[in-house]
Amino acid sequence: LQPPHVRQEYQRLLAALPALVPDGEAIASDPVDSTTLLAHTRHPIVLQPKWEQFESREPIADFLQGFFQESPERFRALLLEKYRTRYLLLDRRILWVNFRYAGGLPESQPSPNPGTSAEVFMSEDQAVLERVPGFKLLYRSRDAAGRPAHGEADLLRLYELAPEPLPPPERSAP
Repeated sequence: LQPPHVRQEYQRLLAALPALVPDGEAIASDPVDSTTLLAHTRHPIVLQPKWEQFESREPIADFLQGFFQESPERFRALLLEKYRTRYLLLDRRILWVNFRYAGGLPESQPSPNPGTSAEVFMSEDQAVLERVPGFKLLYRSRDAAGRPAHGEADLLRLYELAPEPLPPPERSAP
């Protein structure tokens, strides 16, 4: 059973989703949240929660490897090119508690690997979350005063992925 603040946060997200994601657009998320999205919004989902079948297992493994082991740029490319989705919902609690081992991290590891999508998207720093190249932050969990939530209340982030290739980083003059 989910704690009350978790249920309330999902209710807020589900209420906001119609204004943030156009009808018919697929949303990539972990297998647990994908089920919630399909049941409550009817948006197509990228991940099916059926680990037993290869056809379902491969995308889950791709998603978790991309999130926990790859850079945001490579994770974005995977979602856009292989799975043809422009929307990404991340639940920090579910990903870290339930899926980090499947994503290649030991359960004893206290934080994500440097340079990975997990490191960036697990951040509580609003500036970090808003400045991920190729990702537009559409939604983040809020506290009762409407400010970005922190700690256990900071559960969800919804992003839109830029469909165009990113320009190369600027080089500084020698």
